[in-house]
Amino acid sequence: HSARSQVDNAFLAGLAAEIGAAEALQKQIQDANTALEALEMTRQAGIDLAAPVAAKAREAALAVLRDAPVAVEVIVTNREGTILARTGFV
Repeated sequence: HSARSQVDNAFLAGLAAEIGAAEALQKQIQDANTALEALEMTRQAGIDLAAPVAAKAREAALAVLRDAPVAVEVIVTNREGTILARTGFV
C-alpha cells in the first residue's frame, strides 16, 4: 500500500523534532519524496523515527476504539517485513 499512500512530511518532521532531530534534518524530512526516504535520513542521523510513528498510530487507534475492550499493538515494518518498531499491548 505504500505506493498509494500519502505521506505527511510535516508530521514526520515534527515527530523527528520531538526526539531531537536538528533543524536541517527536519527540513530534509519535509522535502523527502517518501516515508522510506525520511526514515533512512533519520536512521543515518541515529534517530529512531519508527518508534514515535508506532506510538502515534497506537494513540489514534485507541481514540477510535473509545475504551472498547480491544487490545491494540502497532508494529512498523519495512518492505521486507523486518520489524522496525512495535508498541506492545501496554
